[in-house]
Amino acid sequence: MCTVVGRFHFRPIGQEAMDTMMQGIGQDFAPIARECPGFRAVYFSRPSDDEVLTTWLWDSPADWEGAQARFGPYLAQHIVPHLAGPPDRVSAEIDVAILP
Repeated sequence: MCTVVGRFHFRPIGQEAMDTMMQGIGQDFAPIARECPGFRAVYFSRPSDDEVLTTWLWDSPADWEGAQARFGPYLAQHIVPHLAGPPDRVSAEIDVAILP
């Protein structure tokens, strides 16, 4: 299993627009992710008003790479126009997992 962590900085768009964007991710983007082979989970966190962290879990790096073509149209329309710059991402195989 692998994880991909992303950090996205957004131009100021206001709290209401950010809330709407996050709701859209939950409603419209979630089904796209769930249909991708190897998808296990994703978490979206907002450490500040203009920043979003993503933590993805995939069966393999190849599954993550394969999903990018499916994600592209949604991201290009709903996310990319609001970004202040390119996201920072790092991925790695999971060495140790501690579960409940």
